[in-house]
Amino acid sequence: MAKHQTIIPWGKHKGERLRHLPDDYLSWLYDTLQKDDKDADDAKDWKWLFGGVRWEIRRRGFRTPELEIELQKKEGAATRRAKAVSRVTHHANAIEILRRSAVS
Repeated sequence: MAKHQTIIPWGKHKGERLRHLPDDYLSWLYDTLQKDDKDADDAKDWKWLFGGVRWEIRRRGFRTPELEIELQKKEGAATRRAKAVSRVTHHANAIEILRRSAVS
């Protein structure tokens, strides 16, 4: 079953698809499953649901701590690349200036 078609197996919204859940319930479910993932012995039984909830949260554009870390890593890598390009450009400009001054 596709993640957007995941059906809630219990609770207030039993039988509903993730995509139809209210934002506040989806957020609560995410927090609860994430906490249970770290604490409960049967957490592996709910990994399929947690994966679907994470997918739905991202689809809606919510920002979670987990997503923030991913974005920071990507932004950090992009910043490092930009700085490297800037250094190369700076050095190329400096070399060109030295060449011009040597020719004059």
